[in-house]
Amino acid sequence: MTRILYVQPSEFFGGEEKQLVTSAPLLAGHGFEVVPLVGPGTTILEWLAESGIRDVEFCGDFPGNWSPSRNLRRVLARYRRCRAGVAAAISRIIREREIELVYASMPFAWAAATPVARELGVPIVWRAGGPVWLGGRVLGSLVIGPWATLHPPDLLICSSEMVRRSFTGLVPAPRVTVINGVDTLLFRPGVADPGGLRPAEADVVVGFAGRLVARKGIETLLDVAGRMARSRPGVRFLIAGDGDRRSAYEARARAAGATGNTRFLGYWTDMRAFYAACDVLVLPSHSEGSSMVVLEAMAMGCALVVSDIPSLRELIRPGEDGVMVPPGDPDGLERALDGLSADSAWRAALAKAAVARVRDRFRAQGTADRIAELLRGVVARGG
Repeated sequence: MTRILYVQPSEFFGGEEKQLVTSAPLLAGHGFEVVPLVGPGTTILEWLAESGIRDVEFCGDFPGNWSPSRNLRRVLARYRRCRAGVAAAISRIIREREIELVYASMPFAWAAATPVARELGVPIVWRAGGPVWLGGRVLGSLVIGPWATLHPPDLLICSSEMVRRSFTGLVPAPRVTVINGVDTLLFRPGVADPGGLRPAEADVVVGFAGRLVARKGIETLLDVAGRMARSRPGVRFLIAGDGDRRSAYEARARAAGATGNTRFLGYWTDMRAFYAACDVLVLPSHSEGSSMVVLEAMAMGCALVVSDIPSLRELIRPGEDGVMVPPGDPDGLERALDGLSADSAWRAALAKAAVARVRDRFRAQGTADRIAELLRGVVARGG
């Protein structure tokens, strides 16, 4: 078995964390023993245990749960302390566990792991789940680029072609695209009971799932929910997720007149029940990598309405297995949701096509097969 250290910051539990939980057991089938290093959040430990991964290293030095600060010097000092703590953990694990390759997900993990891996002569592969500008364009161009020139990985694996292109000229290493995959046995139509999630009075349920942050375009969705409270009173909206903007979005819902038809669920763990409760899944984001929410909703048989952005075009064929609208376009989003709310046959056709597309193109096993092939090549070359 080839032993891999998979470094995954996990303050929250989102798409990147799901990829670790999904891929680690599958990589074992290719002769890789995956040792996850996670933290500071603990939710991922429960998910890893459910996937049969109990040999996990936890480090509380990963950044997270910080109070906001505008003092740049203080913020940088925090990151330096965190990076030093995580780097020390990585060094210890590589030595004690005889790690043969480090797989680092997200820029903080790159910064903490790469110098240590180089010092100890261990190959390192970076995983990029989102475009470089998710951390801010200044961070991407002024920080990641120069730093990566000095500390490049042996390989950069990107979750979409759009993500790969965003790193052009910034990371002097081979860049390959491996689109995220979903477990189509775990996520499939009819596998879950929505229970009390689906309002009894709802004709149609529209769902959103994700972190409550600005780039997700939630303001647009809430404005449309307010309009449809008047035009389509039988439609209900479920918002699954949490974040530091939740109170602002709840105020936005009140201002839009959407409090009667919109429910904020907060952080939600049983995503299969959530998808089962939804007829339509909406993702009105301004930017995404390779959305696990979209892939899971497709696999579960939801009709999809998503932003017309490059990364989502890699998943959705407009008009065939989903509807695409420009980000920040409430009129377009309202037209799409109004049409789907009125036409159950259209919803069913989109859902059927989405299920078929996921099973054909985006299975977790296929993703793991490709990653295993790439990692095996890096190990064989010694970097």
